Amino acid sequence: MLTNGSSVSADAGLTGKGGDVRAISPNTLQMNAGATLSAQGGSEAGDGGFVEVSGWQQVNVDGVVNTSASNGANGSFL
Repeated sequence: MLTNGSSVSADAGLTGKGGDVRAISPNTLQMNAGATLSAQGGSEAGDGGFVEVSGWQQVNVDGVVNTSASNGANGSFL
């Protein structure tokens, strides 16, 4: 469970591609409002990264996922 205030970040710095973030559960994955997963590209250059949210039985995403890139291609969310 990713609770309110939880944050996982694989953001790039000034340049570079965002990294990978994976939240995987063997049962139900609950991402509550106020939780954040981020893999943003660099602020000056670089593409967004990859975020995966998976659960064997069920997935509930009420939080924020960000794979954006201000000076590159947006990343992916699975």
